[in-house]
Amino acid sequence: MRPKLATVLSAASVLAAAFLWTAPVATSAPTAERQVRLRIHQRGGDTVVQAPLAFLRAIAARPSGTTVPLGAFRGRPVRLSLDRLVRDLAKPRDPGPEDLLFSRTLDGGPMDFYAKAVDEPAPDRSGTPLLAEVEIRSLGGAAPNTTRLVLPLAASPLVAALPGLLGQSVDADLGPFLESAVDAAREVGTGPLVTATAPDARASVRLR
Repeated sequence: MRPKLATVLSAASVLAAAFLWTAPVATSAPTAERQVRLRIHQRGGDTVVQAPLAFLRAIAARPSGTTVPLGAFRGRPVRLSLDRLVRDLAKPRDPGPEDLLFSRTLDGGPMDFYAKAVDEPAPDRSGTPLLAEVEIRSLGGAAPNTTRLVLPLAASPLVAALPGLLGQSVDADLGPFLESAVDAAREVGTGPLVTATAPDARASVRLR
């Protein structure tokens, strides 16, 4: 009986070794990260914003009721629901041509919102984010300048810093949306989070 038992154990060990050799490692880090690129087309140039799909889905799960002003049409203000925009961006889509999400008619001309999915090399997101590193680079003028700030990962410091970074006032209703975004960012992990490029500036947010 012992020789047979030894044979069975030997065969089992060979099969186990073969399984371990060929089985995928469940804990391996992904090589690609699905991101969504939003392009806002209007007279004067396009603005492009890109963020991980996981981040957008986490925000979509936390509706804030926030709307922001886009301009006016025939003397009446036009506002955009950020909840609706994020829900549209978080819908499943494969990489390919961009889709027209919706348009808004303004006195200064139409504003069109397009989205497409892209796959980027996956960054290391294993850390717990504590800080938000915000960088804004001015692309206009004879001497472009770069502003960098490192802030605690909380909505109130970001709201306080935005007017100085953008050089303009920020809509007071943006606070609840930023609260949702900060909570969602903690679920994503460390690494690059959002990039935005406009005709006159480029901005990025990295968590660390």
